[in-house]
Amino acid sequence: MLASSIQHSHRSFAACLAICIALILTAPAAGQGNGFSPNPKSVNGLPIPKYSNAAQTPPSLNLDTAVKNSSQPPKGSSKKRSLARPKLPATNKTASSSNTLGQPASYQQRSGGKDISVNYCSIEFVDDIKLPALEAGAIRSVTVEEGQFITAGTIVGQIDDALPQLELKRAKMRYSIAYDAATDSTSITAAQKEYELAKTVYEKNRRLARNGSRSESEVKESQFRAEIAQLKRSKASNDQQAAFGEAKVELAAMDAVKQHIARHTLRSDYNAYVVEIFKKPQEFVNVGDDVMRLARMDRMWVQANIENTKLSAADAENRPVTVSLKTSKGVEEFEGKIDQVSLEFVSGDEYQVKVKIENRRDGNSWLLRPFSQVSMVIHLD
Repeated sequence: MLASSIQHSHRSFAACLAICIALILTAPAAGQGNGFSPNPKSVNGLPIPKYSNAAQTPPSLNLDTAVKNSSQPPKGSSKKRSLARPKLPATNKTASSSNTLGQPASYQQRSGGKDISVNYCSIEFVDDIKLPALEAGAIRSVTVEEGQFITAGTIVGQIDDALPQLELKRAKMRYSIAYDAATDSTSITAAQKEYELAKTVYEKNRRLARNGSRSESEVKESQFRAEIAQLKRSKASNDQQAAFGEAKVELAAMDAVKQHIARHTLRSDYNAYVVEIFKKPQEFVNVGDDVMRLARMDRMWVQANIENTKLSAADAENRPVTVSLKTSKGVEEFEGKIDQVSLEFVSGDEYQVKVKIENRRDGNSWLLRPFSQVSMVIHLD
């Protein structure tokens, strides 16, 4: 009986010892004694291992024995402890390059390393002008046709200006009268002669008064006459200055009428094509109504929407681009750079970029036109 109890006690002690040894052997594999600490950042749910040489294996454990006795050795054996960050497995590299993992990939990885392509782009005129009517009235004439090329300064139409022309005639007559009054010096000459005569009489009476041949009242009278003549001369000079002022006013009024008439003339300030004519002769227009639409064809805007995840808006400006247009003769390419980046997203995480392209001709026809189907390649290098 005693022997059986002793044997049972030995078995219990052996079982406890085996459990303790098993716990000690499995402690490094759990990441408690070898310095392994999981990184909170993960790739596709897999923690990135981070090794440190600060934590060492407990001195009571022989590492070589632990490795031999363990069926699967823990990651980070003694050969890899000197590495700051081990390389990820090959499966993680593939997932990272394809942008399926949680960590953000670089633009080069996402776009293939050099370029990003946009298949659908829109084209707009850089200079798209709607020529307005500056004065109200009936359209008297339109001197151009749709599709016609016109140079800067070309008169393209005329609004009826019969009433302003009558006003101009009256303004010219008023100015002519004012001009004649301003340049007429007759009153000044007469006043000057009268003053000289009165002054001569006054000086003569003063000399005769010394001999007693003239009385004091006669001297005073001649003096006053000379002073009055002097005042008349000053007044004539002032009247002529006023006449000059009135002539300038009439001249300004005449120029205003001329400007008013000029606003009845429709004129282009650009080298452009007539895209569309909205008003025909005899139709009435109000101030600000669009009469026709003009546009330049020598340069065009090419617009595209870019995903911010492929190329950030901050990095898009001034990127070189190549715009491609498919024609019946092949593919035409145009070089340029991103000139404008929208300040807000147009939809979702997409923003808009605009590229100013110098257009080319194919014979008498321009290659790039609004609604042409073009694609764009943005170059990273």
